[in-house]
Amino acid sequence: MIWAPLLFLAIDGTVEKPAAGWCLLGTFAGAMQILAGHIQYVYYTGIAASIYLAVRLYGAPGRLKPLGCFALFYTGAVILAAAQILPGIEAGREHPAGDGCAVRVCRHVLLPAGEPRHLARSRLFSATRSISPTGGAGTCGRCPCLSAVTGFLLALYAVVLRQGRERFTPAAMAGILLFWPMGSYLPWFGLLHAYLPGFDKFRGVSKFVFQATLS
Repeated sequence: MIWAPLLFLAIDGTVEKPAAGWCLLGTFAGAMQILAGHIQYVYYTGIAASIYLAVRLYGAPGRLKPLGCFALFYTGAVILAAAQILPGIEAGREHPAGDGCAVRVCRHVLLPAGEPRHLARSRLFSATRSISPTGGAGTCGRCPCLSAVTGFLLALYAVVLRQGRERFTPAAMAGILLFWPMGSYLPWFGLLHAYLPGFDKFRGVSKFVFQATLS
């Protein structure tokens, strides 16, 4: 999770001024995220990064170079981390989810529809545990729909006082990504499960809320 902001920084750099340095930075961030060992966050961050790139490139001139750099991010990252990826694929074939999880299984680990209301209900400088809909403490991996109050206020400051089109990008990203972890509450969950490559390999779609909180 800690490498995700660096990846988004590299995307910003390639959109604003494509250069080899940004490509190397994005490749490094992607490779380190893979080597950290939690492939589900790599996959979900990749989806979020693709959406972010699309939002940033909407209406912008010269889209081919940023798209090329973004492709190099993950191509280079996969090459650098191949020593871990290839054995991981082999081991994954022996896992119960190796052939994909059933839709009914994936639906059991999703973000409750009412959870986003807890976004600003946290400690002043940190939020280590989330609040479950039943009132108990949830785990950060399941429903981490919390942000430190300071971060939440800074986000509002950016949306209200920043000038230019880019101020709406994080807000748009947060809105888009909060729909993903609600899983089967939404009509397109079955389509994603059936047609998006790799989506059926993971059952904890609630983990998408990390990228939403980051936005």
